[in-house]
Amino acid sequence: RALAADALTSLLVCRALGIPSRVVSNLVSAHDTNASLSIDKYYDTNDEELDFDPTNPTGEDSIWNYHVWNDVYMARPDLPTGYGGWQAIDATPQETSDGVYQCGPTSLEAIKQGKVGFNYDVAFMVASVNADLMRWKEDPNAPMGYARIYCNKYHIGRMILTKKPFLFDPNGDKDREDITLEYKAKEGTEFERVSLMNAVRGLKSAQSFFSVPENIKADVDFDLVDLDKIKIGEDYEIVVNINNKSDEVRHIRAVLSSSSVFYTGVKAKLIKKAEGSFSVPPRSTETMRLEIRADDYLNKLVEYCIMKIYAIATVDETKETWADEDDFQVVKPTIQIQMPSKTIPIKKPVLVKLSFVNPLKKRLTNCKFQLAGPSLVRNQGIGHRDVGPGGLVEVETQMVPQVAGEQTIVATFAARELMDITGSVKVDVYDDED
Repeated sequence: RALAADALTSLLVCRALGIPSRVVSNLVSAHDTNASLSIDKYYDTNDEELDFDPTNPTGEDSIWNYHVWNDVYMARPDLPTGYGGWQAIDATPQETSDGVYQCGPTSLEAIKQGKVGFNYDVAFMVASVNADLMRWKEDPNAPMGYARIYCNKYHIGRMILTKKPFLFDPNGDKDREDITLEYKAKEGTEFERVSLMNAVRGLKSAQSFFSVPENIKADVDFDLVDLDKIKIGEDYEIVVNINNKSDEVRHIRAVLSSSSVFYTGVKAKLIKKAEGSFSVPPRSTETMRLEIRADDYLNKLVEYCIMKIYAIATVDETKETWADEDDFQVVKPTIQIQMPSKTIPIKKPVLVKLSFVNPLKKRLTNCKFQLAGPSLVRNQGIGHRDVGPGGLVEVETQMVPQVAGEQTIVATFAARELMDITGSVKVDVYDDED
């Protein structure tokens, strides 16, 4: 919310000055602290992930679920022809630039081309939208003291979005515009890799990370099954599919775990963790699973209900180590707000019905709705009886709108077992005397 507020402030200021501006959201946004153009995660010899960067005393890299900034449209006479137009500026920069917390203006064309020598902050923005995710394991024989065990070239900058002009869809995504290809070439194309390598060649700090060869001993494939979202109250599984491509038995040590995380990528609470060893016959497949029940995570959720699953495995015979992770969201129900009409008269009582279904396999107690709307109604607290598993949570009340015009009604619900349930609806309040 703070990010969105700062981005909105920048948007309004720029537009007030006559500069075209738009808000940009980068999903799966990289925070590169050492200008390596990579997001680096480190593991010790016991396959435990380190909570610090052993190669960077100033801090560790992180991956935010999203980051918000602005684009402004302007000429760039300080840059070669073709690098004007949309420029990225960030009112909530994650790192300092020239000793000050500032970022941009950065030419989107320079970001796309990997022109890290251009002003301003091109390298940081390239990393934000197109860094490689690298994993390193402690190895005394490696030049850096850590050997690279895995590189994901497609994880960062999953989608870069802005709002479509003249369209508003408060309950859906019809008003979103995908501008990913304005920031980088399509993932997996030669142009995308060439532009990133252009950036790497321009930064000595990045070259040592990208010059490390891939692990050539790998003869076992691992695949962590992605989760998109689950409904709150549902169980979920961590699933890793394993394919032994060799002609020999492979003995594998593995760790599976799940945690709740903040949107900045910082771990909040460990939910469940399991370790084990097993063998995979030659030319065969196996599946690792770890079941997490709803009761394991319900009291460990944090803001936005983002979860992370982790998997790491080592093959004893080849010393091949693989690791991967995936974020997903636990989705809460939305309060349905029903009225006789979306066009209502001013200063006259209107019946409002609030409802949703209890998604949990347990009883809800201490239930209470709140109903509010700026210049529309005073906050109303409405109690509700206890509700059984899968039961309908429903109340009726009245409101008296006080101000004409388009207004938004917001409803919230909280119980001891289930918090932060929300819903909203827009209404048009009219005055009979107008």
